[in-house]
Amino acid sequence: MLALNLPEKHRIRQSFDQAALRYDHYADFQRQVATRLADWVPKSAGELALDIGTGTGFGSTLLVQQGWHPIGLDFSSAMLRQAKQRGLSHWRGVQADAEALPFQDESLSLIYSSLALQWCQDLSRPFAEAYRVLKPGGRFVCAVLLDGSLHELKTAWQQIDSHQHVNDFFTLNQVNFALAQKQIVQSQLICEPVVCRYATARALMQDLKGIGASQIASHARQRLTKGTLLQLEHAYQQYFSEDGALRATYQVGLIEVRK
Repeated sequence: MLALNLPEKHRIRQSFDQAALRYDHYADFQRQVATRLADWVPKSAGELALDIGTGTGFGSTLLVQQGWHPIGLDFSSAMLRQAKQRGLSHWRGVQADAEALPFQDESLSLIYSSLALQWCQDLSRPFAEAYRVLKPGGRFVCAVLLDGSLHELKTAWQQIDSHQHVNDFFTLNQVNFALAQKQIVQSQLICEPVVCRYATARALMQDLKGIGASQIASHARQRLTKGTLLQLEHAYQQYFSEDGALRATYQVGLIEVRK
């Protein structure tokens, strides 16, 4: 829990606290990835499962459907309050940090985490914690955003100014290094591109703001003026799809670890 007091993590937590009430309205992509990751979750007859970065609890809903009794872990108390309102049976929330899990060694059969661990500075720490908590024979499945995500938005901004407006994401080498740090040998990693479509670049920016991810990057704090947004719309025009919408591509890493 001490890790929650670090300035950078405090800022991230504050951003997600502020987004909690509106999160579900903007989280279509997040739900899509969570559902895809749930394909890797086996059926259960009521065992405990940990949902790291549960947010408003959509992933926990998927775990319940597979027969698990989920523990929703998040370091945003506001997100946990929203998750509680789903009224899931056998669900309980825990406010804690993915890098310091408050569970005993070898105590859980399944750990699930969808689009949460990219906010950690070093993947090896949450990976090591998840591996510690897993029972022998247990399974850890997670989805993280990888380098190359939102490359259209990043390229468009580079035509306007030199500030960082798009968060940095882990490379495949960094993910593999994190797995190697714990000498995890039973694992698989799949990278799947997911293309979202928007009517305007402004709509994409509103989505990112709506889920609390628009101002995570430490350098992306410049106030956006109307003129700047008009420049962004113009720069983004090269990414029109055949259906007339603007593309936004995410590179999603799906990871499975067995202990």
